Amino acid sequence: MKYIKDIINFCVSEEDLIPYRKSENDLCFDLRLNETIIFKPNELKLVHTWTKILLPEWYSARLYARSSTAKRYWLILANWVWVIDNNYRWEIMWMFYNIHDTEKEITKYTRLLQLEIFKSERLSYDFAINENEYDNFEEIYKTTRWKGWFWSTWIA
Repeated sequence: MKYIKDIINFCVSEEDLIPYRKSENDLCFDLRLNETIIFKPNELKLVHTWTKILLPEWYSARLYARSSTAKRYWLILANWVWVIDNNYRWEIMWMFYNIHDTEKEITKYTRLLQLEIFKSERLSYDFAINENEYDNFEEIYKTTRWKGWFWSTWIA
């Protein structure tokens, strides 16, 4: 079954699985489970949606767990954010981890994820190799960040 929303094409196994926006002003589409799933305690599980997406050129999508997913079901999304490029043509799948020490049953059609669509502009990069620049990198590209910090994590 093919469903077109705006300029995004969804292909779903059944009509009730069509991603939708709960209200007209929502930015994200809600995605639902296509079957009842049981998560064992502390289990990491790949979940199928039987939903495919066709994004136009210059578009991508991001998958996020809904804000209620961890609170209601004790599930967290592996990778926190999943990125779908416009050339991805396979089923949308995600991986959840049951952070609780009890088994969790999540029923079919439960909304666990949100899909956000992005339009991007392709950036062009001009790479030039300058062997001398590598040795002087810290001097050329000075920073006020402390040495020994990697992003926001201390690794020294």
